[in-house]
Amino acid sequence: MGLLPSAVDSLSLAQSLAQFIRSLTSVDSPYDRFVAGDGSALSLEQKRGLALFNEKAGCVECHSGPMFSDFTFHVVGARQLGPGFQGTPHEDFGRWIVTRIEVDKYKFRTPSLRNVAATAPYMHSGGYDTLEEVVDFFDRGGGDHPQVDPDALEIQPLGLTEREKSDLVAFLEALTDLPEIDVPLTLPSGLEPQN
Repeated sequence: MGLLPSAVDSLSLAQSLAQFIRSLTSVDSPYDRFVAGDGSALSLEQKRGLALFNEKAGCVECHSGPMFSDFTFHVVGARQLGPGFQGTPHEDFGRWIVTRIEVDKYKFRTPSLRNVAATAPYMHSGGYDTLEEVVDFFDRGGGDHPQVDPDALEIQPLGLTEREKSDLVAFLEALTDLPEIDVPLTLPSGLEPQN
C-alpha cells in the first residue's frame, strides 16, 4: 500500500529517490567479486583483459577508481553523428560549448565503465554499436572525427593483437552487474504491474 497524498513531502520524496538510486548501484559484478577475493569470478580471458586494461592498453589512465572514470574531459576524436549540440551542423564541440576555451574543443567527459556491456551505443555520439568497435577505435589511436586535429588527440595507437582485443572486451563485460528488477505485487493505482 502506498503513501497517502498528504504524506508525500520533500523528505519522503528524497528518501524514495535515494532508495531507488541505491537499487541501481552495481557492486556485484564478476570484477567486484574478483577483487573481493573470489579468484574464480573472472575467466582467464577476463584476467588477461584486466592486465591489458591496467598495463599495455592503459585504459586505467582515464577509467580509474570505483566507477572506472576520472570524470574529466579528453579529446579522443570519436566520430560525430547527426547535428551537434544546439543544432550546430555536424559539430559537437563538447566541453567548449561550456568554457569557450579553444583547447576544450571536442573534449568529452570520461564515462563510467560500470555496466558498460548494457549501455550501447557507445561514445558521446553513440557512433559505435559494440564494445569491439570501441576497442578497435582506441587501438587505432582514435581520431575518427575529421575536424579533430591529430595533435590534439590524447590517445595513441595501442598495437593490440586480435586476442588482446578479445580479452579486453571480455574484461569490460565483467564490469557489468545488472540489478535485479524488484517488481511490486501491487501498485498505488491498483493496477496490476507489468512484468
